[in-house]
Amino acid sequence: MSNAMKVSGLVKALIKSSVETNVFLVNGVRLSGCIEKADASTLILVRDGKKQVIYRHAIATIVPVGQFSKEAFDSATDCAEQDTGESLLSGLVKVGDSINAFMLNGIRLSGVLLCEDDEMLLMSVPEKDQFQSVMKRAIATLSALD
Repeated sequence: MSNAMKVSGLVKALIKSSVETNVFLVNGVRLSGCIEKADASTLILVRDGKKQVIYRHAIATIVPVGQFSKEAFDSATDCAEQDTGESLLSGLVKVGDSINAFMLNGIRLSGVLLCEDDEMLLMSVPEKDQFQSVMKRAIATLSALD
């Protein structure tokens, strides 16, 4: 399984579970709903029976709302057995590290790095029992926590 498949595992798990999801755009706008479908360039978000197409290049983070467990994520992908591959990022942080990501819009995200690919990081936020997918193009700086 490629790293791209690991990160998209979160989206697959959200589609399968129909869990309420917040999608934060790079301009700071929050969209809420359930992800119905996804492809390489778009997501379809449904709220109150209305569908909205969201282009992935506009997405900063994807955050499940409410009850979404690691088991739900693990059923869609097996991230734990994969490594992050070769990148400049892997020289600074590795899977399992606690990290801070400062976004282009000024928001700080903190969590544990689960995996990464060319486009996204997958982080867990243990104290909230949440996962979030973070688009690399929306990150200004990234650092490991000591």
